[in-house]
Amino acid sequence: MLKWLGIIVLVIIIFIGASFYYVFNMKPDVGDAPDLTVELTPERIERGDYLANSVCVCMDCHSTRDWSQYAALIVEGTFGGGGERFDRTMGFPVTSIQKHHAIWCW
Repeated sequence: MLKWLGIIVLVIIIFIGASFYYVFNMKPDVGDAPDLTVELTPERIERGDYLANSVCVCMDCHSTRDWSQYAALIVEGTFGGGGERFDRTMGFPVTSIQKHHAIWCW
């Protein structure tokens, strides 16, 4: 019994060690993020509005919705101001708050 317990503990330790090794040594070193300055032109603002509202549909999740209405209309004054809290009351197994995940659209 102790032999098997020792083997299990050893396997767990090796797995944790391999995980740390991977996280700190195997992932690509991309360096620090560059300090970018983007000129805000009317064209770029219009393009961002198009991407956020039509292509990526960011505002659908990053606005509070009135779920008691048909089509869960966006509550006035909350457009793009946060989002919903997805938790057990909405049928999800865990609590998840909206994160910025639509970077793939850019």
